[in-house]
Amino acid sequence: MTFIFALNWAMLGVAELLALYVLWRGPGILNRTVALDLLTAITIGIICLVSVTGERDDTMQILLVLTLVSFLTATAVARIIGQRSAAELAQDAGPNVAKKPEPKEGAVISEGGRDE
Repeated sequence: MTFIFALNWAMLGVAELLALYVLWRGPGILNRTVALDLLTAITIGIICLVSVTGERDDTMQILLVLTLVSFLTATAVARIIGQRSAAELAQDAGPNVAKKPEPKEGAVISEGGRDE
């Protein structure tokens, strides 16, 4: 059983180091947000492991609050990024987006709308 706990500690440690690397060197805000969410999940795993190895049951409240905060944070960041992306797309589109393209000179437009 001790081997299993040591293996769990090692796996959580490696996962935490990799998540910290992505958080530090991540190419974009979304990757860093996912890395931060992963760090929260790893912290939840560490608290669970401490609870199991120490036979403590008083950490359940901490786990519930941390899980709720992690979910709400990820949801809020996704919503903010979605709103910002929609605003940037609308701003970048400019006034010419809604215009219908003009037909070519001499083109006969049939009922189907295709140039002939």
